[in-house]
Amino acid sequence: MDEKLKSLLNNLENAKLTKNKNKELEIYWSLYNYHFNKNEYNKAKYYLDLIYNLKKDEKDLFYNYGLLYTILGNLEEARKYLKKELKNRKSNKKAKELLNVITVKTNFPYGTLIFFIINLISFIFINSFQELNFIQLLKYSYYKQASIFNLITSIFVHYSLLHFILNNLILLMFGLIIEKLIGSKIFILIYLISGLLGNFVQGLVPQTFVLGASGAIFGIFGIFMILNPFMKVRLLGILKISIFYLFSLFFIITYIYEIFFKSNTSYISHFIGFFTGLFITSLIYKDKQNNFFLWILFYIGLFLLYESIMCLFKKFYLEFVFNIIFSSIFIFIVEYYRRRNIK
Repeated sequence: MDEKLKSLLNNLENAKLTKNKNKELEIYWSLYNYHFNKNEYNKAKYYLDLIYNLKKDEKDLFYNYGLLYTILGNLEEARKYLKKELKNRKSNKKAKELLNVITVKTNFPYGTLIFFIINLISFIFINSFQELNFIQLLKYSYYKQASIFNLITSIFVHYSLLHFILNNLILLMFGLIIEKLIGSKIFILIYLISGLLGNFVQGLVPQTFVLGASGAIFGIFGIFMILNPFMKVRLLGILKISIFYLFSLFFIITYIYEIFFKSNTSYISHFIGFFTGLFITSLIYKDKQNNFFLWILFYIGLFLLYESIMCLFKKFYLEFVFNIIFSSIFIFIVEYYRRRNIK
Protein backbone atom coordinates (compact mmCIF):
# COMPACT_ATOMS: atom_id res chain seq x y z
CA MET A 1 0.00 0.00 0.00
CA ASP A 2 1.54 3.31 -1.05
CA GLU A 3 1.62 6.44 1.10
CA LYS A 4 -1.12 8.27 -0.81
CA LEU A 5 -3.62 5.44 -0.39
CA LYS A 6 -2.67 4.97 3.27
CA SER A 7 -3.19 8.68 3.90
CA LEU A 8 -6.60 8.67 2.19
CA LEU A 9 -7.78 5.67 4.23
CA ASN A 10 -6.59 7.27 7.49
CA ASN A 11 -8.41 10.49 6.61
CA LEU A 12 -11.52 8.47 5.84
CA GLU A 13 -11.44 6.85 9.28
CA ASN A 14 -11.13 10.26 10.92
CA ALA A 15 -14.05 11.61 8.87
CA LYS A 16 -16.21 8.67 9.93
CA LEU A 17 -15.27 9.11 13.60
CA THR A 18 -16.17 12.80 13.51
CA LYS A 19 -19.31 12.04 11.40
CA ASN A 20 -18.22 14.62 8.85
CA LYS A 21 -20.29 13.51 5.83
CA ASN A 22 -18.95 16.18 3.46
CA LYS A 23 -15.36 15.21 4.23
CA GLU A 24 -16.26 11.54 3.88
CA LEU A 25 -17.79 12.23 0.47
CA GLU A 26 -14.72 14.15 -0.65
CA ILE A 27 -12.41 11.29 0.38
CA TYR A 28 -14.61 8.70 -1.38
CA TRP A 29 -14.18 10.72 -4.59
CA SER A 30 -10.42 10.82 -4.04
CA LEU A 31 -10.33 7.05 -3.51
CA TYR A 32 -12.46 6.53 -6.61
CA ASN A 33 -10.10 8.65 -8.72
CA TYR A 34 -7.06 6.94 -7.19
CA HIS A 35 -8.21 3.45 -8.22
CA PHE A 36 -9.63 4.65 -11.54
CA ASN A 37 -6.28 6.14 -12.57
CA LYS A 38 -4.59 2.86 -11.67
CA ASN A 39 -7.02 0.95 -13.92
CA GLU A 40 -8.48 -0.78 -10.85
CA TYR A 41 -12.01 -0.32 -12.09
CA ASN A 42 -13.81 -2.78 -9.77
CA LYS A 43 -12.30 -1.06 -6.73
CA ALA A 44 -13.23 2.30 -8.24
CA LYS A 45 -16.83 1.10 -8.60
CA TYR A 46 -16.85 0.08 -4.93
CA TYR A 47 -16.18 3.68 -3.87
CA LEU A 48 -18.65 5.00 -6.42
CA ASP A 49 -21.30 2.80 -4.78
CA LEU A 50 -20.38 4.30 -1.39
CA ILE A 51 -20.79 7.80 -2.85
CA TYR A 52 -24.20 6.77 -4.19
CA ASN A 53 -25.25 5.47 -0.76
CA LEU A 54 -24.13 8.73 0.85
CA LYS A 55 -25.56 11.17 -1.70
CA LYS A 56 -27.70 9.89 -4.56
CA ASP A 57 -27.90 13.22 -6.40
CA GLU A 58 -24.15 13.90 -6.32
CA LYS A 59 -22.90 15.83 -9.37
CA ASP A 60 -21.38 13.64 -12.13
CA LEU A 61 -22.19 10.45 -10.19
CA PHE A 62 -24.21 8.79 -12.96
CA TYR A 63 -21.73 10.02 -15.58
CA ASN A 64 -18.91 8.21 -13.77
CA TYR A 65 -21.04 5.07 -13.54
CA GLY A 66 -21.56 5.34 -17.30
CA LEU A 67 -17.84 5.82 -17.88
CA LEU A 68 -16.93 2.83 -15.71
CA TYR A 69 -19.44 0.51 -17.35
CA THR A 70 -18.24 1.64 -20.79
CA ILE A 71 -14.67 0.68 -19.92
CA LEU A 72 -15.84 -2.62 -18.41
CA GLY A 73 -17.63 -3.38 -21.70
CA ASN A 74 -21.17 -3.34 -20.30
CA LEU A 75 -22.57 -0.81 -22.77
CA GLU A 76 -26.21 -1.45 -21.86
CA GLU A 77 -25.61 -0.43 -18.24
CA ALA A 78 -23.44 2.47 -19.38
CA ARG A 79 -26.23 3.86 -21.59
CA LYS A 80 -28.72 3.52 -18.73
CA TYR A 81 -26.60 5.59 -16.32
CA LEU A 82 -25.68 8.21 -18.91
CA LYS A 83 -29.36 8.74 -19.69
CA LYS A 84 -30.00 9.17 -15.94
CA GLU A 85 -27.20 11.75 -15.80
CA LEU A 86 -28.69 13.70 -18.71
CA LYS A 87 -32.15 13.51 -17.18
CA ASN A 88 -30.79 15.18 -14.04
CA ARG A 89 -28.34 17.52 -15.82
CA LYS A 90 -29.14 18.10 -19.47
CA SER A 91 -26.13 20.40 -19.88
CA ASN A 92 -23.56 17.69 -19.08
CA LYS A 93 -21.53 17.78 -22.31
CA LYS A 94 -19.27 14.86 -21.35
CA ALA A 95 -22.27 12.57 -20.78
CA LYS A 96 -23.79 13.58 -24.14
CA GLU A 97 -20.53 12.88 -25.99
CA LEU A 98 -20.00 9.49 -24.34
CA LEU A 99 -23.62 8.44 -24.88
CA ASN A 100 -23.31 9.36 -28.56
CA VAL A 101 -20.19 7.21 -28.90
CA ILE A 102 -21.73 4.08 -27.33
CA THR A 103 -25.22 4.36 -28.82
CA VAL A 104 -25.90 1.51 -31.25
CA LYS A 105 -26.04 2.87 -34.82
CA THR A 106 -26.91 -0.44 -36.51
CA ASN A 107 -28.35 -3.70 -35.17
CA PHE A 108 -26.96 -5.92 -37.90
CA PRO A 109 -23.21 -5.54 -38.67
CA TYR A 110 -23.43 -6.73 -42.27
CA GLY A 111 -20.16 -5.01 -43.27
CA THR A 112 -18.06 -7.24 -41.00
CA LEU A 113 -19.85 -10.38 -42.16
CA ILE A 114 -19.49 -9.47 -45.86
CA PHE A 115 -15.75 -8.85 -45.48
CA PHE A 116 -15.33 -12.16 -43.65
CA ILE A 117 -17.24 -14.08 -46.33
CA ILE A 118 -15.16 -12.49 -49.11
CA ASN A 119 -11.94 -13.34 -47.23
CA LEU A 120 -13.12 -16.92 -46.71
CA ILE A 121 -14.13 -17.45 -50.35
CA SER A 122 -10.83 -15.93 -51.53
CA PHE A 123 -8.82 -18.18 -49.22
CA ILE A 124 -10.65 -21.33 -50.36
CA PHE A 125 -10.34 -20.33 -54.03
CA ILE A 126 -6.63 -19.47 -53.88
CA ASN A 127 -5.78 -22.64 -51.93
CA SER A 128 -7.78 -24.85 -54.25
CA PHE A 129 -4.73 -24.83 -56.57
CA GLN A 130 -2.76 -28.03 -56.19
CA GLU A 131 0.53 -26.19 -56.13
CA LEU A 132 0.30 -22.77 -54.53
CA ASN A 133 3.41 -20.81 -55.46
CA PHE A 134 4.83 -17.30 -55.62
CA ILE A 135 3.59 -16.65 -59.19
CA GLN A 136 -0.02 -17.49 -58.26
CA LEU A 137 0.11 -15.26 -55.18
CA LEU A 138 1.61 -12.47 -57.27
CA LYS A 139 -1.56 -12.41 -59.42
CA TYR A 140 -3.55 -11.13 -56.45
CA SER A 141 -0.95 -9.15 -54.49
CA TYR A 142 -0.06 -5.49 -54.83
CA TYR A 143 3.39 -4.22 -55.80
CA LYS A 144 4.83 -1.10 -57.40
CA GLN A 145 3.89 -1.85 -61.03
CA ALA A 146 0.61 -3.65 -60.28
CA SER A 147 -2.90 -2.61 -61.37
CA ILE A 148 -5.89 -1.30 -59.41
CA PHE A 149 -7.30 -4.84 -59.62
CA ASN A 150 -4.27 -6.12 -57.67
CA LEU A 151 -4.67 -3.39 -55.05
CA ILE A 152 -8.30 -4.40 -54.45
CA THR A 153 -7.68 -8.16 -54.38
CA SER A 154 -4.64 -7.73 -52.11
CA ILE A 155 -6.78 -6.83 -49.07
CA PHE A 156 -8.90 -10.00 -49.39
CA VAL A 157 -6.17 -12.59 -50.08
CA HIS A 158 -4.01 -14.23 -47.37
CA TYR A 159 -0.85 -16.21 -47.99
CA SER A 160 -1.20 -18.82 -45.21
CA LEU A 161 -3.76 -20.40 -42.90
CA LEU A 162 -2.25 -18.64 -39.85
CA HIS A 163 -2.37 -15.27 -41.66
CA PHE A 164 -6.03 -15.87 -42.57
CA ILE A 165 -7.08 -17.03 -39.10
CA LEU A 166 -5.35 -14.19 -37.23
CA ASN A 167 -6.76 -11.37 -39.38
CA ASN A 168 -10.27 -12.77 -39.58
CA LEU A 169 -10.45 -13.66 -35.90
CA ILE A 170 -9.74 -10.02 -35.06
CA LEU A 171 -12.15 -8.85 -37.77
CA LEU A 172 -15.01 -10.89 -36.27
CA MET A 173 -14.18 -10.17 -32.63
CA PHE A 174 -13.90 -6.39 -32.96
CA GLY A 175 -15.63 -5.58 -36.22
CA LEU A 176 -18.93 -6.91 -34.86
CA ILE A 177 -18.61 -4.61 -31.82
CA ILE A 178 -17.37 -1.40 -33.43
CA GLU A 179 -19.64 -1.57 -36.50
CA LYS A 180 -22.71 -1.45 -34.26
CA LEU A 181 -21.37 1.70 -32.58
CA ILE A 182 -20.30 3.68 -35.65
CA GLY A 183 -22.74 2.31 -38.23
CA SER A 184 -22.13 0.03 -41.22
CA LYS A 185 -21.46 2.78 -43.78
CA ILE A 186 -18.67 4.41 -41.75
CA PHE A 187 -17.21 1.02 -40.79
CA ILE A 188 -17.07 -0.17 -44.42
CA LEU A 189 -15.53 3.16 -45.49
CA ILE A 190 -12.77 3.07 -42.84
CA TYR A 191 -12.04 -0.64 -43.35
CA LEU A 192 -11.63 -0.29 -47.12
CA ILE A 193 -9.63 2.97 -47.07
CA SER A 194 -7.32 1.67 -44.30
CA GLY A 195 -6.70 -1.59 -46.13
CA LEU A 196 -6.26 -0.10 -49.60
CA LEU A 197 -4.11 2.83 -48.51
CA GLY A 198 -1.96 0.64 -46.25
CA ASN A 199 -1.27 -1.89 -49.01
CA PHE A 200 -0.73 0.85 -51.60
CA VAL A 201 1.98 2.61 -49.56
CA GLN A 202 3.60 -0.71 -48.57
CA GLY A 203 3.63 -1.74 -52.26
CA LEU A 204 5.64 1.36 -53.20
CA VAL A 205 8.66 -0.11 -51.42
CA PRO A 206 10.97 -1.59 -54.12
CA GLN A 207 10.91 -5.38 -54.49
CA THR A 208 7.93 -5.69 -52.18
CA PHE A 209 4.60 -7.40 -52.75
CA VAL A 210 1.82 -7.19 -50.17
CA LEU A 211 -1.12 -9.43 -49.32
CA GLY A 212 -3.71 -9.44 -46.56
CA ALA A 213 -6.16 -7.32 -44.61
CA SER A 214 -3.66 -6.26 -41.92
CA GLY A 215 -3.91 -2.56 -42.83
CA ALA A 216 -7.71 -2.75 -42.54
CA ILE A 217 -7.43 -4.65 -39.23
CA PHE A 218 -5.15 -1.95 -37.82
CA GLY A 219 -7.72 0.57 -39.10
CA ILE A 220 -10.28 -1.13 -36.79
CA PHE A 221 -7.85 -0.73 -33.88
CA GLY A 222 -7.55 2.94 -34.87
CA ILE A 223 -11.33 3.37 -34.53
CA PHE A 224 -11.28 1.86 -31.04
CA MET A 225 -8.32 3.99 -29.96
CA ILE A 226 -10.25 7.15 -30.77
CA LEU A 227 -13.65 6.14 -29.40
CA ASN A 228 -13.02 3.85 -26.43
CA PRO A 229 -9.48 2.46 -26.09
CA PHE A 230 -9.99 1.12 -22.56
CA MET A 231 -13.25 -0.74 -23.19
CA LYS A 232 -12.90 -4.33 -22.00
CA VAL A 233 -13.84 -7.22 -24.25
CA ARG A 234 -13.78 -10.97 -23.74
CA LEU A 235 -10.93 -12.55 -25.69
CA LEU A 236 -12.31 -15.78 -27.22
CA GLY A 237 -15.12 -15.53 -24.68
CA ILE A 238 -12.73 -16.28 -21.81
CA LEU A 239 -10.24 -13.57 -20.82
CA LYS A 240 -11.52 -10.02 -20.26
CA ILE A 241 -8.99 -7.47 -21.52
CA SER A 242 -9.07 -3.83 -22.61
CA ILE A 243 -8.67 -2.94 -26.30
CA PHE A 244 -5.59 -0.87 -25.39
CA TYR A 245 -3.73 -3.81 -23.85
CA LEU A 246 -4.94 -6.19 -26.55
CA PHE A 247 -3.66 -3.89 -29.30
CA SER A 248 -0.30 -3.60 -27.52
CA LEU A 249 -0.15 -7.39 -27.11
CA PHE A 250 -1.07 -7.96 -30.76
CA PHE A 251 1.60 -5.48 -31.87
CA ILE A 252 4.30 -7.12 -29.73
CA ILE A 253 3.40 -10.70 -30.78
CA THR A 254 3.34 -9.70 -34.46
CA TYR A 255 6.81 -8.23 -34.35
CA ILE A 256 8.33 -10.89 -32.10
CA TYR A 257 7.04 -13.43 -34.63
CA GLU A 258 8.84 -11.40 -37.31
CA ILE A 259 12.12 -11.53 -35.34
CA PHE A 260 12.13 -15.31 -34.93
CA PHE A 261 10.39 -16.52 -38.10
CA LYS A 262 11.28 -13.77 -40.62
CA SER A 263 7.66 -13.48 -41.83
CA ASN A 264 8.16 -10.21 -43.77
CA THR A 265 5.57 -8.31 -41.75
CA SER A 266 4.12 -5.28 -43.54
CA TYR A 267 5.05 -2.61 -40.98
CA ILE A 268 4.17 0.27 -43.29
CA SER A 269 0.76 -1.20 -44.10
CA HIS A 270 0.07 -1.60 -40.35
CA PHE A 271 1.04 1.97 -39.54
CA ILE A 272 -0.84 3.53 -42.48
CA GLY A 273 -3.94 1.46 -41.69
CA PHE A 274 -3.79 2.44 -38.03
CA PHE A 275 -3.17 6.11 -38.92
CA THR A 276 -6.11 6.08 -41.39
CA GLY A 277 -8.49 4.56 -38.84
CA LEU A 278 -7.42 7.16 -36.26
CA PHE A 279 -7.63 10.07 -38.70
CA ILE A 280 -11.05 9.36 -40.25
CA THR A 281 -12.63 8.55 -36.87
CA SER A 282 -11.23 11.76 -35.34
CA LEU A 283 -12.74 13.75 -38.23
CA ILE A 284 -16.16 12.23 -37.54
CA TYR A 285 -15.97 12.49 -33.72
CA LYS A 286 -14.46 15.97 -33.36
CA ASP A 287 -14.57 15.93 -29.55
CA LYS A 288 -12.10 12.99 -29.63
CA GLN A 289 -9.49 14.63 -31.87
CA ASN A 290 -6.89 14.94 -29.09
CA ASN A 291 -6.74 11.14 -29.00
CA PHE A 292 -5.41 11.14 -32.58
CA PHE A 293 -2.05 12.65 -31.61
CA LEU A 294 -1.92 10.64 -28.39
CA TRP A 295 -2.08 7.27 -30.16
CA ILE A 296 0.27 8.27 -32.97
CA LEU A 297 2.86 8.94 -30.25
CA PHE A 298 2.03 5.61 -28.63
CA TYR A 299 2.45 3.67 -31.89
CA ILE A 300 5.82 5.35 -32.52
CA GLY A 301 6.84 4.39 -28.97
CA LEU A 302 5.92 0.75 -29.58
CA PHE A 303 7.75 0.71 -32.90
CA LEU A 304 10.91 2.14 -31.32
CA LEU A 305 10.62 -0.52 -28.62
CA TYR A 306 10.52 -3.17 -31.35
CA GLU A 307 13.51 -1.57 -33.09
CA SER A 308 15.46 -1.60 -29.81
CA ILE A 309 14.87 -5.37 -29.51
CA MET A 310 16.07 -5.82 -33.10
CA CYS A 311 19.22 -3.80 -32.27
CA LEU A 312 19.86 -6.01 -29.26
CA PHE A 313 19.65 -9.13 -31.42
CA LYS A 314 22.05 -7.57 -33.93
CA LYS A 315 24.36 -6.40 -31.11
CA PHE A 316 23.91 -2.71 -31.96
CA TYR A 317 24.09 -1.72 -28.31
CA LEU A 318 24.24 2.07 -28.73
CA GLU A 319 21.17 2.06 -31.00
CA PHE A 320 19.46 -0.27 -28.50
CA VAL A 321 19.94 2.23 -25.65
CA PHE A 322 18.89 5.15 -27.87
CA ASN A 323 15.65 3.43 -28.98
CA ILE A 324 14.79 2.25 -25.47
CA ILE A 325 15.12 5.79 -24.11
CA PHE A 326 12.99 7.36 -26.83
CA SER A 327 10.33 4.62 -26.82
CA SER A 328 10.05 4.99 -23.03
CA ILE A 329 9.63 8.76 -23.39
CA PHE A 330 6.85 8.37 -25.99
CA ILE A 331 4.99 5.74 -23.96
CA PHE A 332 5.41 7.76 -20.73
CA ILE A 333 3.91 10.85 -22.41
CA VAL A 334 0.90 8.81 -23.54
CA GLU A 335 0.37 7.27 -20.10
CA TYR A 336 0.73 10.63 -18.36
CA TYR A 337 -1.74 12.28 -20.72
CA ARG A 338 -4.16 9.35 -20.41
CA ARG A 339 -4.23 9.50 -16.61
CA ARG A 340 -4.93 13.23 -16.70
CA ASN A 341 -7.50 13.27 -19.48
CA ILE A 342 -9.37 9.95 -19.62
CA LYS A 343 -12.40 11.53 -17.94
